[in-house]
Amino acid sequence: MDSPAMPLTRYPRLLPEKGHPPEIPFGWYFVAYSDELAPGEISVISCFSQEWILFRDAHGRAGMIDPYCPHLGAHLGFGGTVDGKLVRCPFHGWGFDAGGHCRDVPYATKMPPILKKGPILKSLALAERNNILWAWYHPGAVAPLWEVDDIPETSSDRWISYEKFEFEIDTSVQDIIENSIDYAHLKYVHGHASPLCGTTLQEGIFRRVDIGAEMPAMEKKGMSGASQYRIEMLQKGPGQHTVRYRRETELLMLFLVTPVSNEKTILRLAFTHRRYSRDSDEHQTVKDFMREKIGAHGGLHGVYADIPIWNHKIYRRQPLLCDGDGPIMQYRAWFKQFYAGGS
Repeated sequence: MDSPAMPLTRYPRLLPEKGHPPEIPFGWYFVAYSDELAPGEISVISCFSQEWILFRDAHGRAGMIDPYCPHLGAHLGFGGTVDGKLVRCPFHGWGFDAGGHCRDVPYATKMPPILKKGPILKSLALAERNNILWAWYHPGAVAPLWEVDDIPETSSDRWISYEKFEFEIDTSVQDIIENSIDYAHLKYVHGHASPLCGTTLQEGIFRRVDIGAEMPAMEKKGMSGASQYRIEMLQKGPGQHTVRYRRETELLMLFLVTPVSNEKTILRLAFTHRRYSRDSDEHQTVKDFMREKIGAHGGLHGVYADIPIWNHKIYRRQPLLCDGDGPIMQYRAWFKQFYAGGS
């Protein structure tokens, strides 16, 4: 007689520590597209390990401050209103400016003395460049150490408005950007016929990567052949990353990372290109190029192929590398400068 089957014991999956650096790197980061925050609007956002309110006052100036009123703790983002240059608390009408100062308590005959000494709510410096609102984050509240660069194409009438894509990734800013010098993964994740090689220059807060190769021509009315492919990536600090792709046409991508925490990042890709007639070959070519960078086209796979890897990988502080890998450790040494605690 057969023995009865033993019940299957199910053990919980033991997940390793992800191992990301314990802090968020300092620098300028995307917090909103300019056209998505109108005067008088308040938006609640989560980044830099907390909630904030982002608002634009009646004069068009944007501000980003702590969301909880220091009076009795009401959340300014739920029922709060913009009144001139101030955000009014929905509970008792206290008014705060973009610097975090309380400028008005409408029913008080005598303001609390502490309100005269300086800001009462934490605020972040903002810059509006390239049709984007950027926030300066530093864990020690250090003032901005550099400026956000202007990208000429983003203000040119000859280039389209951004085509926008957004992803939530369970990994750090540093880990995501490391892909840009991991040349070997371009074949195995993104479908390139052979590994692509590039050069990297790191100097101060700047980093430049150039990758070039010959690739099959993009499909166009049955034509085939080869075309030159070039990727130029320019990074300034951890949060400003501009990528120019050239292959029969030109595609500009802003690679925008916003740290929610040290282990969660919102990745936004903002594409722009020259304006073409919708029925032109150039228009179809550049749209196919964009599809290639996001999803899949012509046997190549875009960022969708990276996401499951980012979401489930751990961070190896001492990775086992070989001679075919890119300059991963040099990149990490460069990136270390953006951690206030030297992570």
